[in-house]
Amino acid sequence: NMPLEFVRPSQDPSGSIPTRRFGHCGETVDGRLFVFGGVGAGEGYLNDLIAIDSDTLVWANLTPLTRGEAPSRRSGASVTLVGQSLVFFGGYSGRKGGHQNDVVVLHTESMAWEHKSTRGRAPRKRSDHAAVLLGHSQIVVFGGYGGRVGNYLNDTHILNTETWEWLPQTVYGRAPQPRAGHSMLLIGNDLVVYGGRNETEVFDDVLLLNTRTWEWRQIETTGPSPGPRSHHSATLMGTDMIVFGGQGPVRTPRTPRSRKDHGELYNDVLALEADHWSWSIPAVAGKYPRRRFGHVAVRMGWKITIFGGFSGGRDALCLNDVIILDASTRGSDKKITTARARAHSRGTIASMASSTSLSSVPTGIRSSHPPNAVRKSSSMSLGTGDGNSSWRVRPTRPTIRSASGDSLNVGMSEKRMAKELEVWAEEQKEKIRAELQEWKDSQRQRIQADLDQERGEFNAWKDRQRTLVENELWKEKQTFHIWKQDQERKLLNAPTPQGTDETREFGEQLKTITSAVEAELDQERREFVTWRDTQRSLLESAMEEFERCKKKQEAALREKRNQLEDMVHGLQSQFNTTLSNFARDLEKQG
Repeated sequence: NMPLEFVRPSQDPSGSIPTRRFGHCGETVDGRLFVFGGVGAGEGYLNDLIAIDSDTLVWANLTPLTRGEAPSRRSGASVTLVGQSLVFFGGYSGRKGGHQNDVVVLHTESMAWEHKSTRGRAPRKRSDHAAVLLGHSQIVVFGGYGGRVGNYLNDTHILNTETWEWLPQTVYGRAPQPRAGHSMLLIGNDLVVYGGRNETEVFDDVLLLNTRTWEWRQIETTGPSPGPRSHHSATLMGTDMIVFGGQGPVRTPRTPRSRKDHGELYNDVLALEADHWSWSIPAVAGKYPRRRFGHVAVRMGWKITIFGGFSGGRDALCLNDVIILDASTRGSDKKITTARARAHSRGTIASMASSTSLSSVPTGIRSSHPPNAVRKSSSMSLGTGDGNSSWRVRPTRPTIRSASGDSLNVGMSEKRMAKELEVWAEEQKEKIRAELQEWKDSQRQRIQADLDQERGEFNAWKDRQRTLVENELWKEKQTFHIWKQDQERKLLNAPTPQGTDETREFGEQLKTITSAVEAELDQERREFVTWRDTQRSLLESAMEEFERCKKKQEAALREKRNQLEDMVHGLQSQFNTTLSNFARDLEKQG
């Protein structure tokens, strides 16, 4: 069992203790918690970049190590990890800067800032919104505060990080009330939204947005509800949403950061079990930290690391402490460790910027689950005892199915374990490849069948039109032939002119008749040409429409094929990362 421990900062003058702050944002990359911006105690709005190592709890100021133009000073921004890059969106830069809706990327491998020029219609400027990674390249943004009194939002937008295009997402069902300061997590295919506030109300509802149907629905939860709160933290641990801290109803609400009355602040820990949508109040060992809101809480392995926040009160204290909520399987209890991180000397800043820390338990990509072979490495249940009891963790051994169907556990030899893992990995890859090929073949056959059907319908229509044109031409020819024969008979039956005057008169009548015949023929010819051109235009239009439909079907097939290939690549990358982490853990245990 890890005892409760207070770690005081060293007095190294070259170190970098972070500024006390709240309203900042943070995300983990390779075992380090990156923190950006916020509102600093006595310093106003910040745009510095700091990081803390999850194992050593040593801070590093990364601002001097970055290249490019950093984002403007702000609080209430969102940050999302996409690959090895941190994508920042929105925030509030004070009265002069106002609210933001820009997109800035930090490439953590090169420590370079990049301001992205997005396409499409960007969302309205906002802060205190929520953003979650969907898949491996799409960021879903929901809600926030737009800057004017009562300007709270409940819209949903998607940012494609491959094309950097904004797509306004149409949703169905009863939309949530506009809000800011809420939390949002991706659990399976559902975005789970909890809490938040607007101008007059603080919420305690749990809402689900299904990412397949994009339909909202409200969840009826059981158990002791956390009550209305905003600016809390929500972290996914297995299938449980762990909620910590937050701000309750404010007696004199004005803005999301009203300084006259901060209402009731919390430091409690609650868990929402997503399988049954049941709230529970776990017992936590150790001394509880100060009440706070506007902090950051992220999962690092089987620990939740909490940093900073605003504790309210008469002194209106901003915080810079680090709280660790430990849920690892190395001990039998889950506990809170409060620590003031040590100062980081200049001699170790560069080494930390390039170092990585491995978690004791592989967790895969954040907001998603690793394969069953690793995800089943521990089963966690929440105790229901009194305030002195602890969360109980029942460790179990991971079960992996070999190629022969036998089950293995960690107690076997490492070589055999590694061999069986490789066999299992190959089986999974072949299964995914087979499913992908089967899906491709079925899609190709379906699209080919649709194209053949459309081609057959078009050819049948074209044949009908050709037959119709030929029939009309035949009728016109028959009509003209009958008229011509009638005119010839009239000429033959006419009396023969005698004398010069009668001959001249007959010739003039013949010319008149001939001119009338030619005029009628020209008129008939012009009408036929016009009709023929019209039919030809209809045929060409139909052929163009057929080609457009064909190209659209082919483009849809290519898009679906690319999406599925991207999904397969993401699954393979996730599995390889999990397998690598698990192998390293085996080496450490050995």
